Amino acid sequence: MSIAVTEHGPILHNYERTQAMAERAGVILIPGVELRAIVTDGLRARAITKLFGRKYAWVDILAYGVTEVISERTLSLEVLIEEIHRQNGLAVIAHPSFAPGVNWYSSLGRQLINDTGADGIESFNAAVLSGMNQKAQMLAEHLNLPVTGGSDTRVLANIGKGVTVFSSDVTLKKW
Repeated sequence: MSIAVTEHGPILHNYERTQAMAERAGVILIPGVELRAIVTDGLRARAITKLFGRKYAWVDILAYGVTEVISERTLSLEVLIEEIHRQNGLAVIAHPSFAPGVNWYSSLGRQLINDTGADGIESFNAAVLSGMNQKAQMLAEHLNLPVTGGSDTRVLANIGKGVTVFSSDVTLKKW
């Protein structure tokens, strides 16, 4: 069994200590974090802010496989994904139906996903309505991107309600 804990913020929750506990329990720990980025891409940012009346649009990205802290202070989406990839990590668009200021389902949003090189889409999030998860699944299918599922434990009762199942031919590296 493997597990990834992707709490909000730039802290990796003492990865070495958590890794040692996971090994004792026979669990593979996938390092990860959920980070917030802003959309700064010129024309897109202006169109998004005009549409939603905000100074900037922000999105959450699940970063899997990162072991170095990434500061999220006014980090642009493009720079954040570049940094995740620099660490050989995967950048997954978190809960796409809940991203104030960004409509991932519009042609503008889909193009942004393609241009930034996002690696996947969270198509199941236990904290959002089922219709939102269905839309996220359709978006991933439209873009031919892999999907993940997560508990999003803002509520204790959600722990374990969302999971990602890997096919048997997937090899997880040891971080």
